[in-house]
Amino acid sequence: MNLPRVVGIVAEYNPLHNGHAFHLSRAREIVKADAVVIVLSSHFVQRGEPAIADKWERARMALASGANLVLELPTAFSCHNAGVFAAGAIDILASTGIVSHLAFGMENAKDPKVEAIVDILTHETQAFKDALRQMLSQGRSFVESQARAVDSFLPGAFAVMSQPNNILAIAYMKRMREKGYPIEVVPVERIGAPYHDIKPGPTASATAVRRSLWDGNWDEVSDSVPPSTMAILRRCAAEGRLFYSWDRLWRMVRTAIIRSEASELKRYAEMKEGLEKRILREAWRCRSFEELISSLACRRYPRGRLQRHLIHILLGVNHWTNRAYQRLGPAYIRLIGADGRGRALLRQMRSTAALPVISRASLPGNSYASEMLTLERRASEMWELLVDSPDPGREARSTPVMGPRDSY
Repeated sequence: MNLPRVVGIVAEYNPLHNGHAFHLSRAREIVKADAVVIVLSSHFVQRGEPAIADKWERARMALASGANLVLELPTAFSCHNAGVFAAGAIDILASTGIVSHLAFGMENAKDPKVEAIVDILTHETQAFKDALRQMLSQGRSFVESQARAVDSFLPGAFAVMSQPNNILAIAYMKRMREKGYPIEVVPVERIGAPYHDIKPGPTASATAVRRSLWDGNWDEVSDSVPPSTMAILRRCAAEGRLFYSWDRLWRMVRTAIIRSEASELKRYAEMKEGLEKRILREAWRCRSFEELISSLACRRYPRGRLQRHLIHILLGVNHWTNRAYQRLGPAYIRLIGADGRGRALLRQMRSTAALPVISRASLPGNSYASEMLTLERRASEMWELLVDSPDPGREARSTPVMGPRDSY
């Protein structure tokens, strides 16, 4: 079965809401795609939080909304800064050998400055590096420093690079240009509420949907998500399979911190500038996850970065292993879900995939893949401890979610 037009989408679906469903449908329409492939974040997401539902349930949401094949973005990349997150996801899509297009949402999909921004970031002249170093020396975060450095060469770039979807879109394009991947980009103008907006409604953000879930306001959730997502969320809630308890997360994170010396914390991923000492001091004093983050947050270390630091401590991601993941990239392509058309894609990937394709958390004989899968199993077990009805060992037992044999 020849499927020449396959559109890839990188997603968290935390959870899948009306805006996501629109984007998925619009991407298929623009590309005139024969199939849609999703690379889906694992149990801990890019902003450094546990996902609201496990990856298999979020794969069900994707398949019910028209996706054909759902692949895992391992924890090694899913709970990381935009550059690492994007690189891992794009490498997986390119490694399938079947994806012809990449669709992503943007706040400024038609802004002509985007291509120039990607060009500056890809080539990084010495003048740009000097400007970036100067911005960082003034106590700004890396994201803000990078945007201001680009703006010094391309006025107006800062405004473009300050929008969350634009940040990821630019990171996707940068990775494709660095690697020379033959994938056509398809920017889709984002609709609905801004990424961090907490107002409920038909175009609510995922942040707002999660807030409604945590508040128990199911009417607001129903307005914001497709019926299929609503049914999955209600079932997961009834089964005790949604992440609700920030107090549980706080106890686990605090335990991991206070049992350690500062010298031990310093070994974790991206830990620098004495942050480990601040984390240790504040963890002894604070009484909640929110209080700890609020006490640490500053211009240099925004909330998302701090939350990722805490999750890396919880999961035991050390500096050198983290660097290896970034240098070597994904070790495998792991299937999370597929419908009939997705299974046809899998058959095609037998001859096109540049990485091993697996359906379980095992790849014998590959030590690097085993290291990555060990982190995946650990993250899954930690996520299980955060829900009311944990299912220990599910990562090792689970098989992909299979949709109907007939295409949607």
